[in-house]
Amino acid sequence: MADNKSKKQQLSEVQSLITGIPAYCATMSFTYGGKTYTSAAAVAVFQGLASALQATSTARSAYHEAVIAEEALFATDGPLVSTVRQILALSFASQPTVSA
Repeated sequence: MADNKSKKQQLSEVQSLITGIPAYCATMSFTYGGKTYTSAAAVAVFQGLASALQATSTARSAYHEAVIAEEALFATDGPLVSTVRQILALSFASQPTVSA
C-alpha cells in the first residue's frame, strides 16, 4: 500500500479485499514475491493487516487521550511542583553541598 494513504483508507481497502475476494474471486490464486497465495491464504494475510491497522488506531486514540489527561494534570498540579522546588531550593540554599 502507498505510504501517502491514511490509515483509515488503508483499513477500508483491506476490509474490502477481505470481503470481496471470497465473494468474487474464491478460486483465484495470487503470486507475489515468488510465493503463490490461494484466495483464503491472501485473505488471512489481509486479516492480519486489518488487525494491525485497528490496533494502531486504538493505541493512537489511547495515546492522545493520555496526553490530554497529562496536560490537564500539569495545568492544575504543575504549579505545585514549581512551588515546592522553589521552597526546597530556598530552604537548603545555605546548606553545604555534600558529594556522595
